[in-house]
Amino acid sequence: MERFKNILLILNPESEELVALARAVTLARQNQASLHVVVVLERLPLDYLPLGTRTILGMLDRDRLREMIEQRQRRLLRTGLSALSTEGINLSTSVEWSHTPFLNIIQRVLRQGHDLVIKTAEHVTGPAAVLFHPTDRNLMRKCPCPVWMIRPEQHHTYQRILAAVDSLPDDEINADLNRHILELASSQAVRDDAELHVVHAYHVRSKLLQLTDVNIDEYRNAVVALHRERLEALLEAYPVPSQRVHLEEGFPGEIIPAVARRERIDLIVMGTLARVGIPGLFIGNTAERTLDHVDCDILAIKPKGFITPVRLPDQD
Repeated sequence: MERFKNILLILNPESEELVALARAVTLARQNQASLHVVVVLERLPLDYLPLGTRTILGMLDRDRLREMIEQRQRRLLRTGLSALSTEGINLSTSVEWSHTPFLNIIQRVLRQGHDLVIKTAEHVTGPAAVLFHPTDRNLMRKCPCPVWMIRPEQHHTYQRILAAVDSLPDDEINADLNRHILELASSQAVRDDAELHVVHAYHVRSKLLQLTDVNIDEYRNAVVALHRERLEALLEAYPVPSQRVHLEEGFPGEIIPAVARRERIDLIVMGTLARVGIPGLFIGNTAERTLDHVDCDILAIKPKGFITPVRLPDQD
């Protein structure tokens, strides 16, 4: 099924790995979609120095330095594209400068109507290292369309894909999000001939019942049975072998990464716990914890009605 028609790929200028480029080109061809590839460059270190200091140090003229960097990025981009078959794809490219990359990317999405952003993940180093750079996390929180974060070292195809769903949605918006997650995960599994896994984490809130006459074991069994029943109903349209369906007790932010590690998952397709209609509330504790504890790709999907807090300049 054709899903994405206007794809935006953001390449990391500090990496020459072009796995994301290959993924985007393949996806554009499969969906007969337009593809725009942009390298977003942040401010030069030179820009942060006082003018007098730059003069004293005898640094290169800023405009000339920018031009040299842009030329190098365009060469890298041409080299990467030359190794791929792009015939028949409506393809465009650009190299741009930005003080706040995530903000400019989202504004481009709003202007150009992109329905998917693909980006190479930028690693954060240091004692508090996490997988995703602040730019990446801001995109995943605030971008109005799905965001596909790809690790530079990832393979061109996936072997195991994990769909993280909530089998007890409390409204139609979340139920629709579950279906969307499963559709995207299953279609990608077919394209890559990959195993499709499904995970749902449930939490038995029994502590408040310990001072009552309720039989805790019976209550727990009833809760588990309800989750299993709802999950089976959700998966009726998606034939997933039982050994690849992971119904596990615990908090989603802990269970999803644990299953991903245990099953050697390459891609997690997941939604959010955002309250729809409140600007900026895209990514909740579950997604945040998942991002901090996985080393695979993430395809993050917004619920219907999500409103980005980012505005175009003429809307301010």
